[in-house]
Amino acid sequence: MSFASGNIVQEGLNKTVPKYANFPSSWCVVGGSGTLGTVLIDYLIEAGAQSIKVLDLRPYSGRYASDPRVISVVGSASDRSKADQAVQDCTAVVMAVTPHISTAPWGLFVSANVHGTQTLLNASRASGCVKAFIAVSSIAVYNHFVEHFNADESFKLPEIDEYRSPYDLTKRLAEDLVLQSDEDRPGGMRTVALRPGGILMGPADYALEGFFKQGVTPFEGKPIDFTFGRNVCHAIALAAGDLLNSEGSKAAGKALLVSKGEAASIGQVCRDLGRRLNKKVPVVPSLIMFMVSIHSMIKHAYLSVFYPHKAPGIPTHQFLAISNYTQTFDNSLARKLIGFEPTYSYSETLDVIAEMHKRSLKKSG
Repeated sequence: MSFASGNIVQEGLNKTVPKYANFPSSWCVVGGSGTLGTVLIDYLIEAGAQSIKVLDLRPYSGRYASDPRVISVVGSASDRSKADQAVQDCTAVVMAVTPHISTAPWGLFVSANVHGTQTLLNASRASGCVKAFIAVSSIAVYNHFVEHFNADESFKLPEIDEYRSPYDLTKRLAEDLVLQSDEDRPGGMRTVALRPGGILMGPADYALEGFFKQGVTPFEGKPIDFTFGRNVCHAIALAAGDLLNSEGSKAAGKALLVSKGEAASIGQVCRDLGRRLNKKVPVVPSLIMFMVSIHSMIKHAYLSVFYPHKAPGIPTHQFLAISNYTQTFDNSLARKLIGFEPTYSYSETLDVIAEMHKRSLKKSG
């Protein structure tokens, strides 16, 4: 079962999508077969999109797979011919693809996030039809392994050689490419980068795997600004409308934080979900997590020496370490420039995820 927003629509759990100013009718969603991409396609159709090209290595199989408004282009964003095909006749392009944060090797992060972004920018610019390019960046550009307390866009980003993970580094490099490509001239392609963080989609989320599969939380962790996937979709629609404003864009050429929510640790998230599902949620003993980390270190060292192309860019022990750093941010600039406010609160997000889980159990039972 998919836990994308199509299920929210079908099960009556969604809020009504607002009417957006300057909303484009034709879109290209790169990474549209992924978790966020699938949610975004549902959201854009609800908002009134008439044509959506989906560029992904996998054929799009979401709720609108048989809908003539959605066309699947199977291929890589790094392939110029596929990128040209995907952006043809599209007004807005959303770059929402990224490799799996904890399993993909270094090379895949570079290929998808950097080469893919550059190729897509080139294709979009050459098309003559793309006027709005929205990159789904991440709070990772600030470096996951440094604590941030209500940081905003004025916060200085790390030097390139200070990044510890390929996810953080390549998100930063991709964002730089996008912002440098903004064309502030009549008929030019305007660009913006959105920085969400702590995106929650549903019971299938990697971050919630321990809770839904084993009924535990692997660690307590420090506060993170969690947000619902449809909040990110809302920001994308608002950003597109701003970039296409005939009176001038306020956000073009800028990066905007769109992650502000109620900060909570992953342990708190699991406990809050547990209360909604009448479950007690124990924390995995620290000794077991220590052994998991040691095993990951040994495995990663082995792969790095003998099979470097298979070594994950962010091995498990590093991924677990991210929880030791507070990650909270201020989205005041996005509120000011594009009118962004989360449409789902932290509490409402967990209500929806818990209800999705209950209904999936009924269907499978």
